[in-house]
Amino acid sequence: MFRKLLVAAVVGGLAVAAVKCTKLGRYAWSEIRGAWTQAENDIPLEKQIAMLEEDVKVLDSKTIPKKIHELAEIRAERQLLDQQVATLEKSQKATQEALAARLKAIKEATGHVSVDGKPVPVAEALAALERDTRSWELGQQTLTNLRTARDQAKQNGDVLGDQLKALVAQKEDLSAKIQVLKTKLRQVRLQQMKSDHQADDGELARLKAATQELEKKVLTEEQKQAVTTEVYGAKAAPPAAVAAPVTTSVTDLESRINGSKPAAAPTAPPKAGD
Repeated sequence: MFRKLLVAAVVGGLAVAAVKCTKLGRYAWSEIRGAWTQAENDIPLEKQIAMLEEDVKVLDSKTIPKKIHELAEIRAERQLLDQQVATLEKSQKATQEALAARLKAIKEATGHVSVDGKPVPVAEALAALERDTRSWELGQQTLTNLRTARDQAKQNGDVLGDQLKALVAQKEDLSAKIQVLKTKLRQVRLQQMKSDHQADDGELARLKAATQELEKKVLTEEQKQAVTTEVYGAKAAPPAAVAAPVTTSVTDLESRINGSKPAAAPTAPPKAGD
């Protein structure tokens, strides 16, 4: 399964590389990068600052504790190496002194030399001394290696300690800069709010001006009525039309309504002489 995933990853990587090498592929990747950049630019500043704060918190919660743990391990290793070096140095020094005493005894002996209270031929004592000397030399090499490891651990600890101090200082500097950014952004937002308020004031002024214009028109109409009254007096309005006298009788209206012909008007008697 792992081999199949590895093959798929390699094939996918080759496909991506092949697409990038074509003109269309380069255009597509350029569009993708542009869209990604635009998306990043569309993120509100408050959100970007919050993201930075989260990244700084990661330094406090993961990165710095990890470095502290690494430094503690190196210092613990160095402490153990210091103890091993001290113990081996003491042992090697004692062995060296014992070998020197045996060598002196062999050089002063004539045929036998006393080893642990027993007489031993010089040749045999010399051979034993040679074996013990080789063992001591191996111990010296081990001591040299331990000292090298101890010094390397000290050097690594010093480097890591400096890195940790620099990391903490940079983290504190970032935190301070983020706080400054937050303060500046709040000031900018406050200024923007003031600008929006000024825009609102401008709209209010326009509405007030329109209201005053309407008030002027209403007052004008009132003054027109007042001037008309002054000119024409109480009868300022033109007289109403006089209604014509009604000549139609009730009988005529009744006939018209009922659909019958109106009764003929009575004929006046002829005048004399007609």
